[in-house]
Amino acid sequence: MGDKVEIAAGETLPFDTGRKQDALLGHLVKNEPFFLLAKDKIRSEWFADPWSQKIWETKLAFFKRVGRPPVSVTEFQDCEEFLARFDPPERNRIRARMVECEVAVGEYGLDSLRQELTSWFRSRVFKAWIEHAAAQYNKAMSAPDPRS
Repeated sequence: MGDKVEIAAGETLPFDTGRKQDALLGHLVKNEPFFLLAKDKIRSEWFADPWSQKIWETKLAFFKRVGRPPVSVTEFQDCEEFLARFDPPERNRIRARMVECEVAVGEYGLDSLRQELTSWFRSRVFKAWIEHAAAQYNKAMSAPDPRS
């Protein structure tokens, strides 16, 4: 199966829209090995909270420019991606959001979140492949028969 299949737009992370998503983002911000593993897999639109989406997008932009994640929250909040993109009230809202995520890290361990995320991701990839296969089958069935 050489084709690359994308998870459909409109999907959200498997966790409730509250504390588990906060904890996941907190782990992504604070845990460099986890960030490096997840950076190409997790999309910002999967976060229900728009401020969480902005944090994730900013961290990915920093990584793209520098080639590594920020080493601290301070570096993140002082980076050009953060300072240029957001005005002072937005920066304050994002800082508050990051504190909420840091607190949530203490409530949900990465091990259990990772298991839920992995199961969800596998089911979404499976669903995407099924939809891809059905589309290919329907396309082949609607094509004229070359023997005719």
